[in-house]
Amino acid sequence: MKRNMLVIFLLLLSLRGFAQQEKLIERTVAVFDFAPMNESEAEYSSICADTIAIELERIGYSVLDTSQIRKAYKGSLIDEPALIQFAKEQKADVVVMGFYTIEGMSIHIGVRAIDILTGLTAVSAFNTGKSGVAIFDTIDDISSKVAKKIREALQPLPESELIIYREVTKVETTVVEEVIEQGTPVTVVLQSKDEGAEVYSGETLLGTIEQGQLAVDTKEGASLVLTIKKQGFYSRTLELKASGKKPQVNLRRLQPVAYNEVLAFITHDRPLGINGLYSRAIFPDVFYYGGMTGLFFIPQDFDFGAENHDPRAFFELPLYATLTFYPLGIFAPQYSFQPYLRGSIGGELYFSNFPNAFNFSAVLARGSFVLGMTIAPGTIALTGEIQILSSPFFSWGTLTQFPPVIHLCIGVRYI
Repeated sequence: MKRNMLVIFLLLLSLRGFAQQEKLIERTVAVFDFAPMNESEAEYSSICADTIAIELERIGYSVLDTSQIRKAYKGSLIDEPALIQFAKEQKADVVVMGFYTIEGMSIHIGVRAIDILTGLTAVSAFNTGKSGVAIFDTIDDISSKVAKKIREALQPLPESELIIYREVTKVETTVVEEVIEQGTPVTVVLQSKDEGAEVYSGETLLGTIEQGQLAVDTKEGASLVLTIKKQGFYSRTLELKASGKKPQVNLRRLQPVAYNEVLAFITHDRPLGINGLYSRAIFPDVFYYGGMTGLFFIPQDFDFGAENHDPRAFFELPLYATLTFYPLGIFAPQYSFQPYLRGSIGGELYFSNFPNAFNFSAVLARGSFVLGMTIAPGTIALTGEIQILSSPFFSWGTLTQFPPVIHLCIGVRYI
């Protein structure tokens, strides 16, 4: 037994000596664009990747063309398994991935170098530098430091060792591809009016809606959980089963986030005119402030319900400041029915139409409370409301002592 162990030990020493004399092969590196975090500007994503790639190439690494990687890879920049799988397919041995955030006049950059051959993180670095006009110098400096750390951690390998590793990787990749190929291929065509919306499966970006559609390659009967995202809209997640009999899937339009709203409506007792309201969001789809106005023609001898009034024809001009609250918007902003409450304070100006048009006649100051409902919210939606107007707390002119009034209104809402 001892003799056998001695033979094995001597054999290992001889193989090690042979490896030391063998030609060393440089590692092949795939550098991916860096992921901008916390809504940082995306324009530095490719600059970070290109700069590190140049530094790695300068110190001897074989680096894949970053522009080709950028064109071919469509997945998430923080999905490590997807990045490694893609790099394997490109015959790379090392993955360099990273992220950055910009806060004020500082940029924070995190970088990881993953040795695909061992599956371990070879280098993990986090650096901070100046942004603004000095941001490019910062990226150059951090890239140089990171490249040196990678150089120290990942040395060239003997040719025989690297060939074995790459053959193993090739077999693993082939097995994965063969597993994927099992089943009947199906192309599901997603049809949507949300041009430019991005479609995700988990964290992986499948593509973008272009010219109203996106083709997704999958297998017959596969269950797909997809999330549709677009800036300025609420994301939507849906689950569907791929079927060659029904390859086209029509997606409902995404619900836009209402940063402001415009309402136009008519009133049951003021049929000859229109009210208009414009509001801006304090909290989108929940709380708004704005103003309301309109113009109504009131025919001759119209009964205002006032104790004293002028029997001539009038024009009425309401002017109100408003606060609107959508309670369901806190929990379910995409729900089809959105009740709302509105309080307002302001007044109404009256102009008689005789003997001359728009002769000032009266002014009233009062408040109102509104209970309303928006139906099928979207860019354009139907709305109905009940307006309860108080008695005037100030009046001057030919119209005085108004009782409280209830207006029934229907209209449209545009966001």
